Amino acid sequence: YADQQVGKLMDKLEALGVLDDTMIIISSDHGENQGELSVYGDHQTADHITNRVPLVIRHPKGLGGKGRVDEGLYYQFDYAATILDMCGLDVPESWDGKSFLEAFKNEGSDGRDYLVVSNCAWACQRAVRWGDYMMIRSYHAGMKNYPEIMLFDLKEDPHELNNLAEQRPELVNEAMC
Repeated sequence: YADQQVGKLMDKLEALGVLDDTMIIISSDHGENQGELSVYGDHQTADHITNRVPLVIRHPKGLGGKGRVDEGLYYQFDYAATILDMCGLDVPESWDGKSFLEAFKNEGSDGRDYLVVSNCAWACQRAVRWGDYMMIRSYHAGMKNYPEIMLFDLKEDPHELNNLAEQRPELVNEAMC
């Protein structure tokens, strides 16, 4: 349905003769768990699924991208800084956002080494995402039976089924630093 509606919008922009002058940006405020951490169709945790947010950009001048997927780690405020940069505007010095425009134009990646995220919708959690890993610390489990510390290898376990915290204490310690 969403794809059809975006298609209709693009067709209309083309019919109006403004498609080639219009930057199209599609994103979201959060992801939706579909069973991960026993959450279905909601966003209650500080996990990878809730915090994995899409960013699709169609630049009118065909600037970078070329249909590729950038697997770098970015905060959503990095998106805002990049969009300002794409429009030729200065990123305010007071912002924490970091533009990745040059990497985007060169079809590279300029993500961060790690991200610190949190969620206090149902559970109260803070998490660190780095490399292939995510460590989640629960301060309040929100009526779920979450252990205080969870560690997931997202490459091997993208649906967060196998908590590695007890088997990989060195990674838990790394995340805590």
